[in-house]
Parts: sequence; C-alpha cells; structure tokens
Amino acid sequence: MGNSETLAHGVHHGRYDRQKFIEMENQFKAFTVFVAYLGGLLTGAKAIIRATSLFIVGFIGLLAEGALTSEDDANSEKSDLTGDYNFRTRKFDNGTDPYGWYEDDL
Repeated sequence: MGNSETLAHGVHHGRYDRQKFIEMENQFKAFTVFVAYLGGLLTGAKAIIRATSLFIVGFIGLLAEGALTSEDDANSEKSDLTGDYNFRTRKFDNGTDPYGWYEDDL
C-alpha cells in the first residue's frame, strides 16, 4: 500500500463513518420522538380510562340509589298509615311492638 492509497482509503472510510453517524443520529432522534409520542398517547389513554371508570361507578351508584329509594317507597305504600308511629321501624303500626319507640315513650 502506497501513501496515496492509504490517504484515499482513509478519506473514503471517514466519509462512510460520518454518514453512518448521521444516520444513527437521525434514528436516535426518530426514536426519541416516538417515545415522547407514545408517552403522550399512554397518558391520554389513562385519562380516558379514568374518566370512563368514574362515570361508570357514578352511574352504578345512581342506579343503586334509585333501587333503594324505590324499595323504601314500596314499603311505605304497603304499610298502613293508621295507628301509632313506631320511630324504630319508621312505620305506623298498632303500637304493640315491644322494642318499638312510640310518641308516648318520648
């Protein structure tokens, strides 16, 4: 190998290394952008899942509250509104409940 061949080979090899370096740098930048995008996407997905779950829990709670209210209304419709009010059961009865609290007991 002569001096001119070594110099030519070194220049060619240096240009190739620079192109490889630029290509690797561009790949790294693209990967960094992708990771940032993926992080934002996951953050958005978590927010959507959290909001949806809160909505579903609230809706189920609303349905459960409605069912309890309907049950209480049904019991009050079945009870007789005559007699003495029993404060323990919150219903009117004939006043003979041994554990009941009536107006006379107050």
